[in-house]
This record gives sequence, C-alpha cells and structure tokens, in this order.
Amino acid sequence: MLLSERARRRLASPSGILEETKAISKHPNIADMVRFDIGNINPEIFTRYFHDLSLSLYHASEDGKNVYDGVSAGIESLRKGYSRYFAESGYKIPASSIFLSSGGMGGLSLVDDNILNPYDIVLTTDPRWETRESQQAPIISKTQITRLPLYEELGWQFKPKELEEMLVLGTKVFEWSSPLNPTGTKIKSEYFDEAVPIIHSYAKTHPDFRILEDWAYHRVNYSGEFTTFLDAPELADRVIIVNSLSKSFAMPGWREGMIAVVGESQQDFELHEALENNMRTSTTCLFTPAQHAVAEALNSDEIFQRQEEMILKEYLPRRNRMVEALERAEVSFVKPDGAIYVLANVKRYGTPSEVAKKLQDEYGITVVTGGHFGKRASNHVRINYMGPTDERFEVGLERLEKTFTELAKIEIPAA
Repeated sequence: MLLSERARRRLASPSGILEETKAISKHPNIADMVRFDIGNINPEIFTRYFHDLSLSLYHASEDGKNVYDGVSAGIESLRKGYSRYFAESGYKIPASSIFLSSGGMGGLSLVDDNILNPYDIVLTTDPRWETRESQQAPIISKTQITRLPLYEELGWQFKPKELEEMLVLGTKVFEWSSPLNPTGTKIKSEYFDEAVPIIHSYAKTHPDFRILEDWAYHRVNYSGEFTTFLDAPELADRVIIVNSLSKSFAMPGWREGMIAVVGESQQDFELHEALENNMRTSTTCLFTPAQHAVAEALNSDEIFQRQEEMILKEYLPRRNRMVEALERAEVSFVKPDGAIYVLANVKRYGTPSEVAKKLQDEYGITVVTGGHFGKRASNHVRINYMGPTDERFEVGLERLEKTFTELAKIEIPAA
C-alpha cells in the first residue's frame, strides 16, 4: 500500500469547511456570487494600511535576504517583533520563547505534533473552528477531542460546572479561543473568573497539562475586553499561545504565525527544542524575505496604531452594518464583539443546508453551514463580513437583508 497510515487518516478526516467551500467554487454562477463563506479578508484593506510591507518584501528579496535564515525558529528580529507585540498588550514574553509557524494552522499542528500522545484528551469548545479534528487525526491516532458546550442563550458562554466535570483524567490540553471562530463572541470575565480555580485545581495534580490559547483574533476586538490565562498567575506558566497575523493585519496569504511557550520549566525548554527541530526537519524555515518585512513592521513605532485604526475604520463599520441588516430582517444571532463572523440561527427558515443552497441558487450569496463547528451550531450559518471587496460587500449586504426578509415570510412545515 502506497499511502502511509497518517495519510489515510488525513483522507478520512477532511475539513468539512474546505469541502463545502470547494463545492461552492464550482457553482455555475460563482462569478456573480458574493462570498461570505471562506475566512478571507478583503485584500483592498491590506493595500490601504500595510502597502509598505509589500515594498519591504521586495527590498528584502533584492538585498540578498532571500536565503536560508539558519535559524528554524525564525530570524531574531522577527521573534523580537512578536515579543514587542505581546508587550504592546501588557505581557512580557521573551523572543527566546517564540517560534515561527506557517500561519495559525501551522502553529496548532506543530504544538499537536510535539505534545500529544495516543489516548490524550483535548478539551475544546462547542462550537469551535472545526479544522482541529482534521488537523489532529493525521498526527496522533486515538487522541480524543471532547467539547465543552457553549450556550447561545447565554451569549455563547459555558457553564462552569460542566467545565469541572469535563476536566477528567487524561486531559492534556484545554483550548481557549476568545474572540471565537465561528461566533465572533468572547468569553466574558465573570465566566473566566469562575474557570480559573477549576482549571487550577486540575492542573495542580497534572504537571503535563497545558492551556492552548488561540490568539488569531486577539486584536480584532470591538469592546476592549480580553480574557487570557496569562492574567491568572497560578496558570500563566501552563499557557502556550498560537497566533497569526492573518486576520488582525489583513494578510492571510502571507502565512505569518507564531507559537509562544510561556512556561519556564524543564519540560517547556524541551518543547522549545522540539519545535525548532520540527521546523528544521520539515520546512527548514519560513519564507525569509517575508520574515524580514514583517520584522521591520512589528519593530516600527506606529504599526500597532495603524492596526487599531484599521479595525476601527474597516472591520467595526462592517460588523455594525451586518448586524443592523440582520436585525432589520429579524434574524436571530448573538451580536459579535470580535473576530470577523456572525453566527446566524436559521432554524426558522429550514435546515442550514437548505438555507445555504437557497442563498446560493436564488440570491447569489454564499455562507458556511454551522454543523462543521459542532453540534451547538447545527442550526446556524456562519457569515464572514470581512471577505468581500468594498463594492461586493455593498451588493452582498443588500442581497442578504432582502433574502432573510423574504425567507421570514415563508412558513416552514414543522418537522
């Protein structure tokens, strides 16, 4: 048999979102559709705010910085730039604890590959970005993923008692993502405060236990509140952060990601070595001209002010307009306060698949069905309001409001 066991597991656990978006791309009328499905960012926004990164990339290529960097963890100036990124948010993480990855997905895969064993349990949330299952299956067979329910009626928050019940023997990783894909909501501070002693009680007797925080939307934050276990002194040394500039700096195609191992135990230093070795033996290093371009940006004096301006002038107005359009159409959803998505409850109109197909075939709009993200989102569709260009967003917003207004007039037979 030609294929390895790992390859067969990968084929057996495809990404449902990827399969759905691939099918959408083959739709005969795709050219006229407004795509609210895939998690891209309007490329015009990057050009407006970070065009100088493209120039830096060009100059790095011309200046001989297009060779192996010799450091698989990443060039020192970029690791220092990421350290500065954390400092900007009030957290001191040295460059030596930071390792580059190919986007956030690459970072999650690297962490999985280096800390998970067969029969380990990963506790994540429901809903949650579905690619975790398709990522972990090829890496470690028999790893179990359990999902902590988030409740729509609570604003997509968890019940602390259920968290306590689900932290069982064998749980190696608790995944924390706030703001969350696909809901766009954040875990509120009162729930976070209840989670800390529960998790600390478990961690005290499980030295290998880690909290894996996904910071992909850390700086796509509309209300300012941000919960991280770095703010819990008793748990901060158990945190591993995976981050990406894809969404927060409108550059998904650059694949600029990183891993920060916060702890300073011998086990954590062994993980440092393992991560760097993994990069060295797989990809050698990330694209070096891009490393130099991003390092120059992250070490500049005004890059974070520009990023905040972009969120306020580009992301937030789109969020507001999408929310207002859905409210006028009387669609049920929890208002997002971060990320780039609205998770709309479409149960009153039919199944998510029926609604998504109707949106495509009759109204020229694409969305992603919510079942990919877990059982708690099985009555929903995810709408990415940041994907279309400026012109197409206007067209899509008008179509979307009209669509749901008309769907509300159609009586759906009881199941």
